[in-house]
Amino acid sequence: MLDVIRSRAAGFGAWVIALIIMIPMALWGINDYVAVDPDPPVAEINGQTLSQATFRNALDAQKRNIRTQLGATADVSYLDSPQFRRGVLDSMINELVVQNEVEEQGYRLGDQELANLLREQEVFQLDGAFSQEAYDTYLVSQGQFSKQRFEQSIRDRALIGQYTAGYEESSFVLPGEMRRLLSYQAEKRSIALAKFENAVYLDQVELNDQDLEEYYEANLDNFFEPEKIKVEYIQLAVEDYTDGVDVSEDEILAEYEAQQEQLRSGETRSTQHILIAVAEDASAADQEAANSQISEIQTRLAAGEEFGELASEYSDDPGSAANAGDLGFIQKGQMVGPFEEVAYALEVDVVSEPVRTRFGLHLVKVSEINASEVPPLEEVREGILADLQQVEATNRYVEQVENLRNLVFEQPDALDGVAAELGVDTSVSEWFSRDSGEGVASNAQLRAIAFAEDVYELAMNSDVIDLGNDVAVAIRLVDSQPAAARPLAEVQALVESAVLQQAASELVANSVEQALIELEGTEDWISVAENADYNFVAYTVSRVDTIRVVDNEVLAAVFALEDSGVGGFHRVTLADGIAWVYLNGIEKVSPDSVELALQDSVRTVIRSRSGQGAVAGVIANAREQAELIINEDLL
Repeated sequence: MLDVIRSRAAGFGAWVIALIIMIPMALWGINDYVAVDPDPPVAEINGQTLSQATFRNALDAQKRNIRTQLGATADVSYLDSPQFRRGVLDSMINELVVQNEVEEQGYRLGDQELANLLREQEVFQLDGAFSQEAYDTYLVSQGQFSKQRFEQSIRDRALIGQYTAGYEESSFVLPGEMRRLLSYQAEKRSIALAKFENAVYLDQVELNDQDLEEYYEANLDNFFEPEKIKVEYIQLAVEDYTDGVDVSEDEILAEYEAQQEQLRSGETRSTQHILIAVAEDASAADQEAANSQISEIQTRLAAGEEFGELASEYSDDPGSAANAGDLGFIQKGQMVGPFEEVAYALEVDVVSEPVRTRFGLHLVKVSEINASEVPPLEEVREGILADLQQVEATNRYVEQVENLRNLVFEQPDALDGVAAELGVDTSVSEWFSRDSGEGVASNAQLRAIAFAEDVYELAMNSDVIDLGNDVAVAIRLVDSQPAAARPLAEVQALVESAVLQQAASELVANSVEQALIELEGTEDWISVAENADYNFVAYTVSRVDTIRVVDNEVLAAVFALEDSGVGGFHRVTLADGIAWVYLNGIEKVSPDSVELALQDSVRTVIRSRSGQGAVAGVIANAREQAELIINEDLL
């Protein structure tokens, strides 16, 4: 959006500035005035750029998600590490690589498929059916003011899903691999488990002021409030200009006439096919075998046999073979290129010659054709009206953002006058730090600019900041507070909780060591445990238990033990204490005795791993061959 604004910046002020700099350019040369790109991309791959704003927003979103999952007390210092930032960048580059592969290989998602995908989402439904109102409400709640942009993102994700699923579905599961993994997953281990939990020992801890003060001083870094600021800002959004946009009936009619081709529903064709799968790099023998099968099918068709029956018998497409080869009604853009070209050239009830695609050889038959047509005006009137209103609102927004850009430059030390000339109000943010904020400050790019020299140190207005989704702001600093330790009185509850847990952990550790001394010194450890009130409980566990009866830490530790661990005690650290595990025995399970549901699950896991490995290989190879530039200084 802001690129459009910049392209329109050709007012009188711009010409004055141009005249001022032209003379010194003539004297010293243009190179002295060529500025460094104010927002160089973080990365560039085959000409596609990944902007700083996009990277910062993705990084910020990842941090928020992880903090939410781990909780407020978790140590998330690694989120600020170069390794974490590089990991996020690599993921974004890999996604671009996959998108390019998807486009090159001709994966497509037709409008009807996209519509079906959206209709299936519960968030867009009311009373079990798709609701346009629910859909529109969701877009607004997510800050998505452009349906086209949102739907394109859904289309991209779906195509990436198709791409990766294709590798998984084509993966082979070797019997030996299957049996080994089944044996590994189904193996059973019998244990006795006693847990020493911190909570049990909390009542034994007595707190005093000296303990609290010592802990507070020793861990002062944990109680620091980061440097924070508040900014005043002017915000402009396209949605602010949609009210009051009048569109005449003549304008609606003119737009309807102009959009005849876009509005025309695509011709759809009810299509069947028979697929004989053969890889693109198949051997000559495999190619010949596929051609022989196709010839055999053609002979039987010529003899009068039904296409659908032969599809059920021969086709390697499991999705359609069970339904007589029926693909339903297809439309242009939905199938791979060669298949689509033949399907749209066929007459009704005519079987094609063999068609070669990356999937193999196809015989195609069209049984019904629905011609394209333009819907009547009344069916699309509301959509055209909304589009025209959106265009006018966008024009008004673009003009106001251009005015905002000029005014914050002309009045660099205040926003009140700028707001008055634009006829809008200023707002003030909540306190925010460099790493997090609420409301407008939730945007990583805005926070970076707010703490940069111009705004933070020189107290100047910022330039216009594009927040995405057709929202733009300009900001200035109004208040700041330095980083400082929160007083003990303010964090008393946190300190008390930490000291209690620390003291309880020490008591647990002592009890655990004492228990081991008592238990390992006797052959009848069970009687000793009962007399000492060590509550050992017997369990039999496997890696595929659908209901976990022990902690994940215990399960991981138990299956990390070698066979030699049988008959010994093993210490396991828990989130809330320590456990002793006694490994009674290991039961090897025959793969043949494993229930079918588990076999199917393991087969899916193997295929998924194989497919993911293949995709990872494709990505690695594409990255090696790509022209990839990463600006390390911007990470």
